[in-house]
Amino acid sequence: MKQLSRGAIRLFLSIGLVAVAGQEAGAFVSNDGCTYLHAKINCSSVEGSFVMAPKALKLGASRTADSVGGHAAGAANQGFSKLRGHSPDSDIIHGFATGEAGGVGVGLWGNGSFTDAETDFTTLRSQTDLINGSIGIDFLLDNRFVLGIAATYEDSETATTFNSGQNDTTGYMVSPYAAVAVDEFVTLDLSFGYGLFDADQRRRSGGSTITSSYDMERTFAAVNLNTYGNIDNWSFSGLFGLLYARDALDDYVESAGRNVSRETVELLQSSVGVEVSYPFQVVEPYISGIWEYDLNHEERRTGGGNGVALPYDDNAFNVGGGLRFTFNETVSAELGGYAILERDDEEEYSASGNLRFDF
Repeated sequence: MKQLSRGAIRLFLSIGLVAVAGQEAGAFVSNDGCTYLHAKINCSSVEGSFVMAPKALKLGASRTADSVGGHAAGAANQGFSKLRGHSPDSDIIHGFATGEAGGVGVGLWGNGSFTDAETDFTTLRSQTDLINGSIGIDFLLDNRFVLGIAATYEDSETATTFNSGQNDTTGYMVSPYAAVAVDEFVTLDLSFGYGLFDADQRRRSGGSTITSSYDMERTFAAVNLNTYGNIDNWSFSGLFGLLYARDALDDYVESAGRNVSRETVELLQSSVGVEVSYPFQVVEPYISGIWEYDLNHEERRTGGGNGVALPYDDNAFNVGGGLRFTFNETVSAELGGYAILERDDEEEYSASGNLRFDF
């Protein structure tokens, strides 16, 4: 199933701290209770959701959008190749919806991924394990138009070392999607998602463990323009994408009585990438590279206007690769992975698997 490996190239916040310009040397206590000394910080009083919300949004929403959008684009392109009379073994995209011209093809698929993301900045270290699983069904109409819907389960566990704590979040999303093969070289896909999540977190402060729980709503919308071509037996594809995602965290009260206000986190991200592959009889190896740029950034300060800003890197580069398998016109699969490069103080690695049946 050919698609640009868009993986979760999307790690939203490069977390760290810098000294405020013009701040006099010496320690001061901000109005969130953190104590700062030349950008050194004692942040046991900072709840994990404040720091981790942007990172959770970027990891979770991008994984779901990539999985859903990839199937939409691939199904549309494969349908158009069927209309041209190309076989799955010779076309540049394998294993998607079949069906005769003018008919309806049905595709069933499942996708699972594991992502490890770490923040290495000395005073705000954290490590996240994210499991994301999706199942979906789509319909190929006239070998050109795709309509589908997917359901996603997400589970993340984040060790927030900076406050000796933990943040565990689970939730479900529903994502309708659509795609159209503009011609034999171009597809356009759209996807939307809405989900409900709940989180439990804890931190250590003053020798005590403080706990809290909150609910969260997530929405996203993504649009991708995909291009395809080949030279001899080499296949090439390109991606131009835009993703908008939003998390709304409800207000909550910590076990120690501290009130935490409702918060909204947003992401607007563009992506440009290429993929090169070489198909054999059953297996197709591929490598990919994608550059992303985050178009929005809301400055965050741990102490409000007088606190220390959390630095932010709006660029990243994703290097990926994997194997696609086309067993027959009904069954196809994929194994892949990627690594994020060039995002300051951040590391991210992911592995994924996909299985699809077409009728």
